[in-house]
Parts: sequence; structure tokens; C-alpha cells
Amino acid sequence: MAEHQQNASLYVGDLHPEVTEATLYEFFSQMGSVISIRVCRDAVSRQSLGYAYVNYQQHADAKHALEELNFEKIHDKPCRIMWAQRNPAARRSGAGNIFIKNLNKEIDNKALYDTFSAFGTILSCKVAADEKGESRGYGFVHFEKEEDAQKAIDTVNGKMLLKQVVTVTKFLSRKEREQQGGRTYTNIYVKNLPDSYATNDDLKKLFEKFGTITSTFLAKDENDKSRGFGFVNFENSEAANAAVEAMNEKEIETDRKLFVGRAMKKHERERELKRIHDKIRQERDEKNKNSNLYIKHLPEDVTEDALRDKFSKFGTITSLKIMTDNNGDSRGFGFVNFDSADEAAAAIQEMHGSMIDGKPLYVALALRKVDRQKQLASRRTMPGQMPMGYLPFMMPPPQANMMRMGNRFPPMFMMQQQQQQQQQQQQQHAPGMNGNMRGRGRGNPNKGNGRGRGQGPMPSQGQPMPMQSAPSAARVAAPAPNNNQDEFANLAHMTDAEQKNLLGEKLFPLIQQEYHERAGKITGMLLGMETAEVLNLLQDQDQLKQRAREAYDLLVKHESNKA
Repeated sequence: MAEHQQNASLYVGDLHPEVTEATLYEFFSQMGSVISIRVCRDAVSRQSLGYAYVNYQQHADAKHALEELNFEKIHDKPCRIMWAQRNPAARRSGAGNIFIKNLNKEIDNKALYDTFSAFGTILSCKVAADEKGESRGYGFVHFEKEEDAQKAIDTVNGKMLLKQVVTVTKFLSRKEREQQGGRTYTNIYVKNLPDSYATNDDLKKLFEKFGTITSTFLAKDENDKSRGFGFVNFENSEAANAAVEAMNEKEIETDRKLFVGRAMKKHERERELKRIHDKIRQERDEKNKNSNLYIKHLPEDVTEDALRDKFSKFGTITSLKIMTDNNGDSRGFGFVNFDSADEAAAAIQEMHGSMIDGKPLYVALALRKVDRQKQLASRRTMPGQMPMGYLPFMMPPPQANMMRMGNRFPPMFMMQQQQQQQQQQQQQHAPGMNGNMRGRGRGNPNKGNGRGRGQGPMPSQGQPMPMQSAPSAARVAAPAPNNNQDEFANLAHMTDAEQKNLLGEKLFPLIQQEYHERAGKITGMLLGMETAEVLNLLQDQDQLKQRAREAYDLLVKHESNKA
């Protein structure tokens, strides 16, 4: 027994967006006792998706509603009713489902239903429509029995419906059509036609030797002049295949080659173009994986020619682009693509951190959008971890001057290994670390404060730590419980501005000890580095002193040149 013969649930489609459960209850309750109604809505906007489910108490009432109310108007729009299919496997099987194309635009759902209901019980019937509700020229009819569907194919295929010959075939899923290699098409697309082919008859004469042609269309402009392309629809797919194989890239006039191929619908063309573009993009990204550079902090007046002059000394530049807004103004970043990865690496080493108009350039390997998103996602899923940013290299570069600022640090995983080794050495050699540690903490003499002997007194609260007596990187990497490690652990959850503010508050008093009135500018120059690199400076005071001195020298040189 068919499932719908025991079913009392109906699917109602093609609903007006303003149709509610109350509207449907009033509409369907006239046929019997309605148990429940649900209009399916978007989970976010709560807007109607255009379909609903109506559950009757009795199967007879649901059947009566299907027979009497199908294609009736609700809010001036005909609804489409079918039995609710509870078995998803049955919906996907395609058994009893047929496909009809080349339908006259005047045929709607009801006309299609009336035409094919003579062959058996129809479970659902639909004419495909565009965004404006106009017919796309094809539709679907789902019969209860497979033999009824085959009877409809044998009877209607190739016959006239409202002055148009329709094609009726068994419905095939997209996967099944792709497995057949697209060999079931009958409509072909022709372009690069000479101007001498000015009418549909000219186009028909060109292809009629391959088989019976049901229709031709030659595209024309507003002056009734041929636009050089058109469509030819054959009666069967064998003729269409023969036309494509014989006429594609054939010269019909001097230096004029035709393009002949399967005519594709808009969504098929878009999908095919997307596949081609994605393949090209993937090949390009793979080729430029280690040679394409991302550059930011560019001054607004820097041109592409000026940027090319600065980077051309490192090698052959294959492409260069400064990104602009709608007004053509620079957005402060761009891309430079070199011919090889070695040239790009040399440019990063030399140009990362170099000063242009008082701002340090940021130069690193460009990442694809999907890689950047993965990087950001990994940061969010690791709370308390130090944000990595764009690390240009995965190996420690050689020593350099301020022009190479930011590339001297080893990668983070190497730093962590070094810090762990130094901590282990300290634990082995520090007195009292094996359960008998006797620190000189304030208050409780039995509690250590994380400082070994001989390190001197701690500075008073609020007093900036002198740079010459700063702790080493290893000791800061294993901080005492009373330091600001928890504050740094929250950096991953802060915005860029909040990160810069916090790091600036930590940097400024350290730099002000030595550079006084220039401390603000030097702090700003160091904050132009990546967050991970600024954190490294706070952990290694020797590096901080060296970087501050380099920034000071550049600042004095810039001021003297400006004067």
C-alpha cells in the first residue's frame, strides 16, 4: 500500500510570504479537522520560506483537501499541494518522476497537472519559475507508479503542447546527468558567426544536414543586426552531438572559426566558470605561494611606480598592485609578486621594518583568505596563547639593522623550547628548588617570590624598571605569580587597538627612562611591529634596548634630514 494512503499530512508550497498559520487554518479547516499547521521559516529572520505542512486528523479529509484545494489562490497566489513525503530515500530515488522541457510559457502548474493526470495518480507537479514568477520553459511531474510515468513519456514525448513540441524524459539527478557526460542534450550554442548569417533560416541551413531541427534563434541587437551567436535545437541528442563534433572550430570564412557546444543554462555556466576560475586561482596561489608579498603601512602618496622602484632591486617583479578605494585613493596596503621565492625572501629581510615617512613597513608573505581565516580561528580556539600574527619566516634570519626590524626573532616554537631549557637549567642550579625553596618574599618567609638570591631588591610599585637592570628573557618567561602574565594572556581576546594600548603602557615607562621627550615617538615606532614581536621585546630587555636605540637613531636621522 502506498505511503500516502495512510498519510494525513500535506505539503503546501508556492505560498505568499505573508501567509501565516492562521490563514492556512482558515483555508484548510473547511475540508475537515486540522490537528496542526506549521509554516517553515528562516531560523534568523523568521521570514516564511514559502511552504508549510498541514496535518489532518483523518486521511480522507487530507485527500479531499488535496483534490479540492490544489492550485487554489491564497493571497492571490495559487498554492501547490502534495502529500508530505516522510521517507527521504523515496524523495531522492526519482522513481515515477518525469522531466518536461520546451514548455510554452503560458502553461502553469494547473495546466501541467490537468495534462498529465490522465496517465495516473500524480503526487506532485511543478513548472519551474524565475524570480519574477515567469515560467522557465520546463517542469516536473511525479507519478505514484513508475508504469504511469513511462506511459506519459511514450505518449507525450515529441508531441505539440500549445504550439510547441515538448520533450518528455525520465527525471535524472544532476549526478546522473554528469555521469552521462552531458550527452543527452539537444540544444547547441553557436558563436563567431559571420555577418552574412543574418537570419534564422541562414542558421538552420548551416546545421540541418545533421538532423531534424525543431527551432533556431539568432541573437540580434536593437538595429536588427546579428550579434554573431545563436542557438539550434535538434529533435534528438544524436544529431546535436554530431553537429558539435563536426562544426566546432570549423572555418566557414577566412580566419573565422565557429564555436559550437552544448547550450548551458545560466546556473550551469556560472558553475562551470566558477570551477575554471577556482582552478586557475588554485594554480596561481600554488605557484606564488612563497613569492607573493603583502605590504602594509604604505603612505597615501606612494604610487605603484615608486613601490616598484623600492622592490625591483631584489629581483624580477611579475606583478604589483596598491589597493585603492572607490575614489582611487590608496588604502595603505598592496602586493608585490616576485619571480622566485628567494627574491621574495630577500625583499622581506631587507624591507620589513624599513621606514617610509616615519612609519615602519610591514612586509610578509601573502596568505590566501582561507588561510587567514584558519589562522584567526586557531587564535580564538586557544585562549591565553600569545597571538602570532604574520611571521614572515619559519627560521631565524641573520642579524641586521633597523631595516630588518622584526625578522631577528626565532619562530615561536623555537623560543618556547629555548625558554623551557633555560627554566630547567635554572631549576637544576637554583638553591632550594627541590621542595626546600626559601625565597625572600614579603610577609611570609616560607613563600618564594620567584626571585633567586643575588638579584637585588624589587622596584617599588609604580616605579619603572631601569633598562640596565632588567631581568633576562628566560626569567620573564617563567614569571612569578604576582606579575602581569594573566593580563598578557587576554591579548588574544582584544582588538588591535586594545592590544596596542596595553603594550604601549608597558613599553613607554621602560623607554622613557633613557630617551625622555622622544619616548612617545619611539614607543609608537616599536608598536608598528607585530604583537608577538612587541611581547618578545618586553620579555628580553637587551633586545628592547637595542631596538629602542635603532629607532632613536633613525628618528634623529629623519629629523635632521627633514630640517
